[in-house]
Amino acid sequence: MKQEIKLAYFLQILFLFSAIFLFLIILEYGIFGTILGSRDFELDNETEMTIIGVLDRWESNHRAVVLIEEWKREIIVPKRQLPSASQVNTWFQIVMKAEAIERILIDYEKTRLEKENSLELKQCLSRLKKE
Repeated sequence: MKQEIKLAYFLQILFLFSAIFLFLIILEYGIFGTILGSRDFELDNETEMTIIGVLDRWESNHRAVVLIEEWKREIIVPKRQLPSASQVNTWFQIVMKAEAIERILIDYEKTRLEKENSLELKQCLSRLKKE
């Protein structure tokens, strides 16, 4: 009788741990997760992706260096692909399609916000230097 009770408790605990483990897997990977490959996707020719970048500097031969924070790398873009109002520290929304740049748009709001943040940081630094 005692062995049957112990076995019942053991099976209940095993079931509980299995349920918790399954819940954690679903929480991490979603209902289908990577089992069906939904996380590992490649861009097909019809998929567009928008990334954010900032114009870091101009280089010779009419090229611009744009920093892509999300990718932690820089890309070289011909000047003719950039909007005419582009200047250093201008933020862009870069639309990619099939791993090529489809279009580049100035993100005026992000440019304004980043300029304000930069100004605030400079003011804080100057106040700290005075103290």
